[in-house]
Amino acid sequence: MQLSIKTHIIKMAKASSSSTIDWTLISAHGPAVVFHTACIVGDKLYVHGGLVVENDNMPVNGFYCLDLRRNIWNEIQSPGSPSLSHHTSIVLHERYMLLIGGWNGKSRSANLHCFDTATMQWTEMKHSGYPKEAGLSSHSSILCENNKILVVGREGHLHSQRKHNSAYIISGDPVTGYFSYSLLTYEVASRSGHTCNGDGRWTYLIGGHKDNFIETVAHVKSYPQLTSSVAKKLKDFCEKLVPMSKYPSGRKHHAGVGGHGVIFIHGGETFESAINLPSGEMYVFIAAKSLNFYKVGIGLVSLKGHICCCYNDKIIIHGGVSGKRHIVKGDTYELIIP
Repeated sequence: MQLSIKTHIIKMAKASSSSTIDWTLISAHGPAVVFHTACIVGDKLYVHGGLVVENDNMPVNGFYCLDLRRNIWNEIQSPGSPSLSHHTSIVLHERYMLLIGGWNGKSRSANLHCFDTATMQWTEMKHSGYPKEAGLSSHSSILCENNKILVVGREGHLHSQRKHNSAYIISGDPVTGYFSYSLLTYEVASRSGHTCNGDGRWTYLIGGHKDNFIETVAHVKSYPQLTSSVAKKLKDFCEKLVPMSKYPSGRKHHAGVGGHGVIFIHGGETFESAINLPSGEMYVFIAAKSLNFYKVGIGLVSLKGHICCCYNDKIIIHGGVSGKRHIVKGDTYELIIP
């Protein structure tokens, strides 16, 4: 697989004041956590870990499941659930939830933990190839072709970032219980609190850096997170909009999903904000004949440190921090696209 990374210059778009994209509450009874991770397996949203207070150093090992057909939450009490925050998760074989890295209350870790949704059991995976003196937190990950996983960025000062971590490919299988990290490149901007999203052709790194808003990971094809029906709705909505002349302001701890030529981004905190106020801004990135960003609105739901997933024809967000008082939320919302 030929792999390279480059920065793209793209056009932007601004929504008119008549934008009606916004969120509707589907559950107010989920776990109140921030900097957690989540993924969808079948008809269930699995939510793991995070912090119950934004600036707390002690992550939780809480594990919950939302039945997306009935909007009912259940706590999963299975031994071996690790206490982690600022980690990511990937679904493998439509069955396994693989946790990647995270903050364990004492240090950043590159460890891998796997939950089998069929047997309801946790297993810590063996792994090799990642620098022992480094770890992962506030990184991003995405599933690529041949069940390879792209992992990019982490917290830590710039020197250690360059020395120990930029972009890695994880290979392995939960059935064997073994994974390996292999270095992809050091040639990416230092990022943390960013997202890694694919539009079906390319994979993009968005945010997590004050100036370099977006990078393209060329020749790394990731699996779509969005369904084609949601992507079409967003494309159709953006046909009414006019391209912006500049990038959105730099941000981190936002959430997003992509696929079928579209990437949707919500919330986060901008580097311009002195009080780290969560944002409600929503953007759509479309790669067609040209690369365009569209500001599709400022929603009533302002969050950072939340998660975003796609289920059938729905975009769903959960948790995060909201408001000037930085309240940790347990609400779950669905995006309404006219």
